[in-house]
Parts: sequence; structure tokens; C-alpha cells
Amino acid sequence: MNLKSFFVITAVLGLSLGLGFFFTPELMMSTFGISAGEAHQHTARNFGSAVIALAVISWMARDATDSRARRAIILGLFTYFVFGSISIISFQLQGNANIYGWFIIVLHVILAFAFGYYLLVNRSSVDR
Repeated sequence: MNLKSFFVITAVLGLSLGLGFFFTPELMMSTFGISAGEAHQHTARNFGSAVIALAVISWMARDATDSRARRAIILGLFTYFVFGSISIISFQLQGNANIYGWFIIVLHVILAFAFGYYLLVNRSSVDR
């Protein structure tokens, strides 16, 4: 898959999840078996806004031509998805979420590996 398509997919996924967590945190959290108290809803909305921002960055990066900017964006997204994976795996292994929590883990891990691939292996697509 080319980098432009991958940025678009990341943007669409991020916007979908981000809007859900921002506008309907209680519903999104209950889907994963997490009770949504007031503090949890605030955290979910904050998470949603960050994911929406990453979606916007991914969408805008799809046509970026400056290789330094693209490399910086990919490094930032890679970093987010690596640390996000670690955090969510820890949360899941503590028994804090239901089986649907693994969906978010799989999504984060796939995106971390993909951005790592573009950053470390397929450098030619980044440098265009």
C-alpha cells in the first residue's frame, strides 16, 4: 500500500474513533466494558480530541511533498501508536476492558508497525 493511501486510512479511522470518544464517551467506553464516570468521560473526550488531531494531521500529510515534514509526521504517528499500544495492552491485561478492547490494541499495533515500516524500511516512499 502506498503512503498516501495509508495516511487516508489512518485519517478515516482516527476521525471515526475520535469523534465517537469526543461526542459519545459514555457509549464508546461502555462498548469496551468500561464504566464512564465524570472523570472517565473527560479523559475519553481528551483522548478523542487527540485522535481527531492525529486524523487531521494524517489527512493533511497525504499530499505533503517535503520529505523532512513527512518524516517528522510519520515519526510522530509511530511514536503515538507505539506508546498507545503499550498503554492499552497494559490496561487490557489488568482486566479493565472486555474482549472489544483487543480491537483497539490490534489497530494500534498494526498502525505502529506500518508507520515503523515506512520510517525504517520503506524510506523511499517517505523521501518523495
